[in-house]
Amino acid sequence: MQEIFVQALGPTLGKQAQAIFDLEARLQGHMQQAQQCWPTILMDSSAFVRHLAQSYVSHASNMPLDAWFSRLYASDLYLAFACTQQDAEAIEMLERQHASMVRQIARRFASQAHPEEDLLQILREKLFVDTPQRDARIRHYAGQGPFHSWLRVTATRTFLDCVRSGAQQKREHGADDDRLMNAPDLQTDVELDFLKREYRNQFKEAFEEAMRSLSSGERNLLRQNLIAGLSIDQIGAIYHIHRATAARRIARAREVLLARTRDALLARLKLPQEEFDSLMEMIRSRLDLSLHRLLKSEETGDSDTSLQEQDTSD
Repeated sequence: MQEIFVQALGPTLGKQAQAIFDLEARLQGHMQQAQQCWPTILMDSSAFVRHLAQSYVSHASNMPLDAWFSRLYASDLYLAFACTQQDAEAIEMLERQHASMVRQIARRFASQAHPEEDLLQILREKLFVDTPQRDARIRHYAGQGPFHSWLRVTATRTFLDCVRSGAQQKREHGADDDRLMNAPDLQTDVELDFLKREYRNQFKEAFEEAMRSLSSGERNLLRQNLIAGLSIDQIGAIYHIHRATAARRIARAREVLLARTRDALLARLKLPQEEFDSLMEMIRSRLDLSLHRLLKSEETGDSDTSLQEQDTSD
């Protein structure tokens, strides 16, 4: 372990680390402590030791290494690192351990505009999901204090930002709806493009109305999958569900969105039912083909025997 740690620190800091006479014993002790605390979390020891070194370099390289070790909460850092690897069990354990505290904080900020469950979902995404714009927040936990204290601060800041930036979030969600309406997996042929050109304004209004009618969970699933580009495995890890169940929920959210867009568009166009049905059947057939192509490479089977989900409707 010592050699891996020293190498990961780089030449200059590595020399300082080698001056610690009991470095190997410290690394072994921290590793054993973390494994005893989380015996069901299987983590490659070399990967965790490299993460220890990277945490020191990124967050505390101006601190003497000896002092850094004395303040290290290795077990907390071990669990947080497992979460960055999208370990579903680690994410569930971490959430279960801190659920009461986080919910108490969320209730203080909850309102009609920001329901408690929406706030919790926003925090979950920021904690565990990497995007092209930012790293998952949990990657910034450096293990130099108890995780529950770090999480309390992170949750409070996240919920406060949600409340303060409500108008900005509304604008961002509007932009998300535009991107979602034009996502490649929701328009795949010239026929659908033609329909959108012919009824562009009515279609956009109907689509936005349908989006507003979805539950927050359905909207989040579609945005996570089609805009943020999260895979079925990533979504499954966030929600503690099997990847096959995640695939079905995404498919169901799309079906609901299509059905409600159809109803809203019908009310606006005032076309004869038969003519409108033929147009919508064309869209549905192309969306079904797109959905099948998207999920074909993702879904492995129908068994949900290992599920750990709250929604029993699946």
